[in-house]
Amino acid sequence: MISLENQDIIVRNRFHDAKDGAYLRFSGNVTIKSFENNNLTDEVSETGIWEMMYFGLPVNND
Repeated sequence: MISLENQDIIVRNRFHDAKDGAYLRFSGNVTIKSFENNNLTDEVSETGIWEMMYFGLPVNND
């Protein structure tokens, strides 16, 4: 299981050639948990950066 805890939005760019969608880059805490037979066997947590391409309708006009 991977969990991402957003602490900062580094980049927030809307697509210029379309009215819908955006490119986003975040930083924050990333945790990876490994399970075997529903039992937690390992867990690692570090600061990381991740990106998202969003192709849907805008949520608001920010």
